Amino acid sequence: MENSSEKKKQGMIQDVLEARNAAFLKLKSEIFEEAIELSILCGAELAIFLASSSGEIHCFANPFADTIINRYTSTNIDTIIKKEGDSPCSSMSHSQTLTDCDKDKQRDLDAQVEAEKSKKLFVVFSM
Repeated sequence: MENSSEKKKQGMIQDVLEARNAAFLKLKSEIFEEAIELSILCGAELAIFLASSSGEIHCFANPFADTIINRYTSTNIDTIIKKEGDSPCSSMSHSQTLTDCDKDKQRDLDAQVEAEKSKKLFVVFSM
């Protein structure tokens, strides 16, 4: 009896996982369609990375993810802070923290891009 209830629970969990995956794939395609529309209509350059619950990385970029990532990571954060004005929680370490955060983001994104290139699953749409 206990065995059948465990099977029932596993079946329910599997159904939830399949529904979650189906919802992710549907929303992913909708997000990518909107991104394509935005890039065409507005001439926007953008990169979108989505990670599924199974760990797969899905990417949309226009024109190229590397170009956008390099521009993002090479932006001088101090210049951005000066343009936006002083934030109420600004301090000497604020810009250092943001810079460290950007470096961490760059490392993570570079690792993801390299992993996708090695898997040959890296998809780039270019218009």
